Amino acid sequence: MSVPYLLQSRYYFGLMHRCAGRYPNMKMLITGANGQLGRSLQDTQSGEHELIACNSAQLDLADKHAIQAALAAARPEIIINAGAYT
Repeated sequence: MSVPYLLQSRYYFGLMHRCAGRYPNMKMLITGANGQLGRSLQDTQSGEHELIACNSAQLDLADKHAIQAALAAARPEIIINAGAYT
């Protein structure tokens, strides 16, 4: 998978479990890591995949260049957007 898939957070639950058998060792990026949903997503991580969790201090979702730099550095296969504008 060379192009990351952007998934809205409401579709995430169960994704890691479904992917575990078919796609082991996937690299996943979660935005909004310190929020309620971001923490819950991290808690469900089974350890079979590499998880990169970014909070608002690490990744400003309003900054296009910061997002591009983070994606280039992490090169995730799946992106889970749990970030919220509050």
